[in-house]
Amino acid sequence: MKTFTINMTVKTRPAMNYHEGNTNTIDHIVYDVYGFDMADADGTAVVTITMKDGFDPVQSFVKELEEQKRKVTEAFTAKLAAIDEQLKRFTALEMA
Repeated sequence: MKTFTINMTVKTRPAMNYHEGNTNTIDHIVYDVYGFDMADADGTAVVTITMKDGFDPVQSFVKELEEQKRKVTEAFTAKLAAIDEQLKRFTALEMA
């Protein structure tokens, strides 16, 4: 397993309702955690992340990018075909 430790910044605010739809609300106070420094931070937190054995984020990123490329290529090809069709129509009009 691979473990990462990240220092986070904590900012607090009153909760609008008890749970406010998130898990970082305790005793009517929301603890928002950020991955960057804030001058007006209320505190800090240390987050430890343990990744599963064999987890390879690069593989999933590559798969996602390949899917985006496929969609963009498909859209480009369709647009190019539409432009070619318009060119054929205008060329036919010129020759008529």
